[in-house]
Amino acid sequence: MKKNFLFLLITYFFLIILFELGSRLIVYSASKDINIFFYGFKKNISFQIRDLSNLNFEIIDYEVKPINNLQKKNNFNKTNLWAFGGSSSDIACKKNNNTSWPSELENINNKYIVKNFARSGTNSDFALNSLLSNLYSNKKETPDIILWANYVNETDVLTFGFKNNKNLENKIKIDKVKNTFFYYLKSISISFENKSVFFGLFKRTLLALIAFSEIPFKYDLKIFTEEEYELAAKNYFLNTSKAIKISEKFDIKFYIVLLFDKSDLNIIEKSSENKLKDKIFFKEIDNLKFLYPNIEIMNFKIFQNNKNVNRESLFCDSIHFTSYGNKIVADLVLNNLEKIN
Repeated sequence: MKKNFLFLLITYFFLIILFELGSRLIVYSASKDINIFFYGFKKNISFQIRDLSNLNFEIIDYEVKPINNLQKKNNFNKTNLWAFGGSSSDIACKKNNNTSWPSELENINNKYIVKNFARSGTNSDFALNSLLSNLYSNKKETPDIILWANYVNETDVLTFGFKNNKNLENKIKIDKVKNTFFYYLKSISISFENKSVFFGLFKRTLLALIAFSEIPFKYDLKIFTEEEYELAAKNYFLNTSKAIKISEKFDIKFYIVLLFDKSDLNIIEKSSENKLKDKIFFKEIDNLKFLYPNIEIMNFKIFQNNKNVNRESLFCDSIHFTSYGNKIVADLVLNNLEKIN
């Protein structure tokens, strides 16, 4: 009996190592970045999945110093624009939409060359890592403008964990009766993900299958407290502050973009939770503007559309845009860019 148990234990251990090594080899073959083999062992190495279906991965070494000879790419006086955000800046509601507002910027005005780094289900942790990864790659080029459209998914850190500012995780107060189990379950998941490439790929695949199957799945296991919203807002502030400092170093114009949803246009009633979130996050955004007066804020949450805009046709659900909505948002962004510049 003891021999069988020992044999099974060794077998499981061997399979785990095999899966982990295989996962790292897959990521290395796609990214050609040797640092993936140090992920989980060196604290300065971060790994994130941009697009699993296309084997698009980002490995960031935070000890790498910013490249000093980065330069603007010469595109015959065209403006290079990098956009960051979540699903509202990505192609969402794919059954009746095939575009995003960053893509529409190029279609409306070919003065701009747009790279859209927005990814559904991501927040400013992901956006900052994408910015660093693409600046520190061997492309040696920078954009002229950064559009930072993170907002909707910023409370995800309260469910999935703080990836960049991990010290904030320790400040979450647990309801000992209701939330301890889920908190520690989340903590175990985060610990595995911070050490194992295989676990990260497995988790992403599982979430993708759930999304594809359209199974109702709610990962916010509780209503967040005011203190928790403040931690999420602080995480947004820290990530955005780092992105702004990088943009200043390389003379990149930085714009915070706040997109509207149905509740902002009074199509549906805004929940008390979202009102609280807006109040707390806008306080941090005001702090960013105070500390970095050169940044610009495009606040479309207070957007008052004209009579020619069909408000109901802007959305395919409560927050995501239709193709028509993406064109309207692109127009708004372009108008603001022209006014400011």
